[in-house]
Amino acid sequence: MPLLAKFVRFEVMFLIFGLAAVVLAKLLGGEINTKGLLYGSDAQGNQSLSPGRIQLLLLTIAAAGQYLTQVLSNVNQSSLPPVNNDLVAGLLGSNAVYLTGKFYNMFLRDVLGARNGRGQ
Repeated sequence: MPLLAKFVRFEVMFLIFGLAAVVLAKLLGGEINTKGLLYGSDAQGNQSLSPGRIQLLLLTIAAAGQYLTQVLSNVNQSSLPPVNNDLVAGLLGSNAVYLTGKFYNMFLRDVLGARNGRGQ
């Protein structure tokens, strides 16, 4: 059974790294469209750099890197390390900030503007 487990582990790692290599190659080759990834539009439809998207992307990458570091430092264990509660709270807060901004831009801006006499 240990030989089968090692083989399955090798195959899974091969699949994951293979998929990552394909996605990275397509990103670098321009086949995956990333234009406008960090841009959002306001109520008038103007495109601008979105701080909410930037902080969400950076925190997600940092959280994934931190968890990957934990996984790689515990290679000999038979299971994945537990997810840090602070990591989950950080991701939750980051998503909450981003979604609150989206909600405000999509719904509340028009409602509050109309209530204050500044409706379109």
